[in-house]
Amino acid sequence: MARPTLEQYYKYLEGEPRTFGWGALLVYDRKKANLLLMQEHIERAGREAWIKPLTADMATENGKFSRLSNFTFGPPVLSFDNSSIGSSKASVSMPVVDGKLTEWSQEPGAQWPTLVGISHLDPLTAPRVKMNINLMEGKGGVVDGDGRVYLDLSDSTAYYFEVSQWEELNIKLGQLIEAEFKNPDRGEQIWELNKLAPVEGTLNPTTFRVRTHSLGKAGNPVASMSQAELDDGAIIVGVAFNNAKNGSFPVDDGDMPYLLPERKSGAPYSLNVVLSDEAWVKNVLNSLLGGLEGTAYVPSEVAYTKNASGFLTGARAGSIKFEFSMLAINERNLRVLFIIGGNNGQLAFSFASGKIHCTWVFEDTQAEGQRVDIYEKGEWHLHRRPLPMKLSASCSYSINVEDGVFSLIKGPVTIEAAWYPGWSQYPREMNEALRVFKDYMQSQFEPVFNALAGKIEVVDTLRLNGLLFRNGQRSVPDTHSTPGDVTMLGDLAPTLTAFAIDPIEITLLAGGTQKLTLTPEPPPEVVVEWTVKAVPEEPEEPEEPEEPEDPEQVGKIVDDIYNAPKADAITGTFRQVIITATVGGTSSSALFTVVPKSVSVRPMLLNALYSTSDQPQRYVLEGGSVDSELVWATGAGFKGELRDPIADEYVELKIPRDKQVKIYVAPEKDPETGPVLGTFMQLDQVQVAGGNRTETIDITVLWKPTSATLRVKAQEGGALKLVLTVQPWGEEEQDLSPAKTQWYVAKGKGVVDKYTGIYRPGPDEGDYVIIAGVGPDSGQWNYAVLPIPYTPEEEQAFHEVNQAINRKNANAPHTEEQTEAMEVLKKAFNNSSAART
Repeated sequence: MARPTLEQYYKYLEGEPRTFGWGALLVYDRKKANLLLMQEHIERAGREAWIKPLTADMATENGKFSRLSNFTFGPPVLSFDNSSIGSSKASVSMPVVDGKLTEWSQEPGAQWPTLVGISHLDPLTAPRVKMNINLMEGKGGVVDGDGRVYLDLSDSTAYYFEVSQWEELNIKLGQLIEAEFKNPDRGEQIWELNKLAPVEGTLNPTTFRVRTHSLGKAGNPVASMSQAELDDGAIIVGVAFNNAKNGSFPVDDGDMPYLLPERKSGAPYSLNVVLSDEAWVKNVLNSLLGGLEGTAYVPSEVAYTKNASGFLTGARAGSIKFEFSMLAINERNLRVLFIIGGNNGQLAFSFASGKIHCTWVFEDTQAEGQRVDIYEKGEWHLHRRPLPMKLSASCSYSINVEDGVFSLIKGPVTIEAAWYPGWSQYPREMNEALRVFKDYMQSQFEPVFNALAGKIEVVDTLRLNGLLFRNGQRSVPDTHSTPGDVTMLGDLAPTLTAFAIDPIEITLLAGGTQKLTLTPEPPPEVVVEWTVKAVPEEPEEPEEPEEPEDPEQVGKIVDDIYNAPKADAITGTFRQVIITATVGGTSSSALFTVVPKSVSVRPMLLNALYSTSDQPQRYVLEGGSVDSELVWATGAGFKGELRDPIADEYVELKIPRDKQVKIYVAPEKDPETGPVLGTFMQLDQVQVAGGNRTETIDITVLWKPTSATLRVKAQEGGALKLVLTVQPWGEEEQDLSPAKTQWYVAKGKGVVDKYTGIYRPGPDEGDYVIIAGVGPDSGQWNYAVLPIPYTPEEEQAFHEVNQAINRKNANAPHTEEQTEAMEVLKKAFNNSSAART
């Protein structure tokens, strides 16, 4: 049994309560729900920053140290990743839209660290940060007293972070973001979904849990053979009302049929609200009885009854107050006074499919306040006796349910009153009293039964849908039934999920074009209205009244083709625009990111170890482009190998299959000879071209370990003062004069003045220069990657990273091998010092 028919679904509901102890089950088509969440994500683009821009340092593998500068995250989007009630998963995904990653290395004994890697992040190469949420763990959903709706993520077993595309930094960066997320100064560890102010007198959700359910496996121990059905599924939200206990869920998909049946037309429903029998019955009855104030109803504690299947079938409530008296006089001047007073009988309710029946019955035995007084022979005779009367009143109501509002439609009122046979001492008087008393009963019960009719808002389905979705009228229930539990079936957000723009999210080159289509495609005669607006640049920028956007800034749509703005209209690394298609009363939006340059690479700078015959050193180089195949080339004097990945490397090196990558294999040790830079290091360059633009990846390979310290001081006009510090064996450190230092510019357009040691950048220098210094007498050397312009802020960064590395090294525990090696070195140094003395 995959997707049931409507009749099969109703038959299932008739068997027993089906909400598994929850007050309600909210059921959504998973694909449409994810599309709706994406639409809300687009609507909020640029207006929220769930995790603020992040700047931090962290130690990574291979003795390197990484600095994240102003990592800026885009708005998060929640999605449900699978369809399995026994292992339900969701994720919150955020793009990294801006920032800079630098990697540093400090050789043993070196005073300053060396910048060995640079990556500028932009939409072409930046990763996505993904928070994976295990819906089976943790504390689930909460609606607090202020109405905030959130997933409580304080239980760290319920989620973990990962960063796509990056091998070594994947877990490290994920851990760093997780630490930021758990930072006590940040506040609560929650994913806030919405805010729902509680409404007095209705069913208010207080806790909820979320699961997903497979269509292909639903209601059947043998899974469907249809892959489409196995991939398809529903999101199920179990809701507890008014601080009631949580319910449960089935263990396996096959333990429950699919709760989104097909319409009689064959089309599937995408929304279902199943309100438990107990929740709706008790809430309706409480509302009904609460509306009897001012009538003859006298409240008392309500007692409910259930049938063998577990449904509530009846309830007994309060009584009806009577204050009736009648004096009957016959021709013999016999006077009979009938008195009925006090609280009599009991209201009883019975519940059936689509109906509520209310009855009141009074059969007097020894009820207080009932008597007959006789005036005979000039005096009254008080007869405190039970009145042998049987009284009843009843009224049936048909139930109409629409969007959680129950309408009780009142039927005719039936009043019955009769004397028991055999009591006919005063037949004429008794019949007269009975006629008058029936009229009195009518006057007492009509207000009661009228007050029971009308509309009762048991639950606000819009507010319930607000547990997952934020904006406006999201659901349209159009099929209602009460076969046991109440079911309200319909379509999820038809105004936003009727169609989707293809593509819904894309990166586009400035000045480029993109064909826009709608899925499903509307008929040819339907007019599609297109609009384009810019995403606000400030996350908390208030939304201002809509005005026509400048096409020069956001682009325009002509004949269903989007024309992106020119590069000179874009400040920064990208611009985001929201494109909306409107067809009648329905709409859908897409998020486009426009970038001013066609090619981006990661990393810009890489420090590689040289390979050995039995251990090649491989590195992943990534290129990003917009609608163009990249052309990879190697620079002059290239010694490594540049190739495509082989099959096993995609898993081994965690290579993203949706990116354009190459593998760089570092060369085996192959230094040059003589007083040249190639004696100490190799600079391999990889050129990546596409769309009339070329970016370069610089790869440094050190043949010899660095053994000196290269210090840099910023000078006026952007110049750099370079000093090489060496330490001859057994002597103090000493700064070499520029004349005694051999300088090499590995990358850069300027030169180092041999008399002053000052480097003056050349024109169009680029982002950085690579300069090496060698002490010819000692052979000690070092190199530096220096950002251009080299500002005091960049200089400060060197100091901060150096302090962080020193703290890390100071706190790092030594292994037994390291401790033993240090002792050997100490003895050797002491022996050599003694010999020289």
